[in-house]
Amino acid sequence: MLSGELIVFQNEMLEIFKEMIDNSPFPITGSGAKSDQQIAVKPLQPRYIISMILEFLRTLLENQIPQQPSQQHLLVKYILMTKDTQTLHSLLQYQVLSNSLELARILINLGSSESKRTIGDTSSFAIYYEPAYQLGLDMLKKIKSNEDVVYALLAEGLVLRALDYAQE
Repeated sequence: MLSGELIVFQNEMLEIFKEMIDNSPFPITGSGAKSDQQIAVKPLQPRYIISMILEFLRTLLENQIPQQPSQQHLLVKYILMTKDTQTLHSLLQYQVLSNSLELARILINLGSSESKRTIGDTSSFAIYYEPAYQLGLDMLKKIKSNEDVVYALLAEGLVLRALDYAQE
């Protein structure tokens, strides 16, 4: 007799999410040519895709299952492609996204002065979100990656602030 339980691995869900994203107005996986079946499918709205991924992450948290970083990075990458910085900020503020070195680096790059300079460059995808820099620094401090904090401050030309932090 079946009990109604189903085991789904996170890497299987990641493939499903990638397929959903490929059928959206903002494909990010670069799968290239679309099959006849994919062309006939109505594109999924970014809000719907983000909601699906968030619901999956909520289920993992509710059942105390650790998130794979790849799920989180796919979500962040897609949010950035849709330029929905308000959702990103909310996810960070309410700690839906786990603190990690990779996420902190993404945030620092997103809010760096280099990102601000590349906004006018239409040859590459660029987004600038000023609060992300401080959010990334805070995340680095939480995970005690002091070298990365100093490096990020130096990269922004904040030498005195980097020296003060290094002395602490």
